[in-house]
Amino acid sequence: MKRIGKTGRGLSPTISTVILTSMILVIVMSTSFIAHNVLTNQVEDAEFDVAKDVMLALNNMVKEVLFKPHSSRYVKTGFRTTMPSLLNTDEQISVWTQVDAEPIEYLIHNCPISLVRIQAGTSITDLSQDVVGTSAVLLTDFTSLGHLYVQRSERVDLLLDFSRIRCIHTGSLNLTQEYNVLEVIFVNMTAGSIQLNDMAVFVVRNLGATMSQHFYQGTLTLGVNDTRGYDDAILYSDLPHNSTLINLMVINIEISVIGGV
Repeated sequence: MKRIGKTGRGLSPTISTVILTSMILVIVMSTSFIAHNVLTNQVEDAEFDVAKDVMLALNNMVKEVLFKPHSSRYVKTGFRTTMPSLLNTDEQISVWTQVDAEPIEYLIHNCPISLVRIQAGTSITDLSQDVVGTSAVLLTDFTSLGHLYVQRSERVDLLLDFSRIRCIHTGSLNLTQEYNVLEVIFVNMTAGSIQLNDMAVFVVRNLGATMSQHFYQGTLTLGVNDTRGYDDAILYSDLPHNSTLINLMVINIEISVIGGV
């Protein structure tokens, strides 16, 4: 009996040590896991904020090169938890006109839609929202042509879209007769090359513009629609003259991502 008692007393400290060590290990691992998650979330939040700044810079750079053919701008950034991409979507946009009950005439027909996307880390839970501009496809003021917005799907996406037109009534022109003058601007954004690295450079290039003039006699309607389901039209029933000139400018903008160091 004495022998058994001694053995019990000898095992007790060992078992206690094992239990204490296990508890400490569990606490350390749990704390480490929590700390890792907190740090990861902070890094992803910070990178998503940087991604917004990069997209705002891209939107501003497009505006800077818009009327400067063959000019370019760039912004350097890094990617760890975010993922940039240039999307050649399967969607298309068209711009059309119609006078009275005559058939529709297309100024732009089935132009492909391209987007710039930066996908956030898995911990980002921002709600869908507009950051700059709106989803409207027909602008009659100087609202941003670029639409920068947050969209939630499987992950949070930050998207930059220029698939819309601006139509401004700039006044009248007196030649052999009086004309209403509408200035229409469309940005044809295309995706260039993409080379991903930890550091990368977004490059915005103005590839040039095409200009054309279109004459209409009668009450004019100008409309925009795309295969995503966005559409809008405006009836110019209150213009002062019966004849209208549309000056259409299609500006070709290419956005690329090249690897940096």
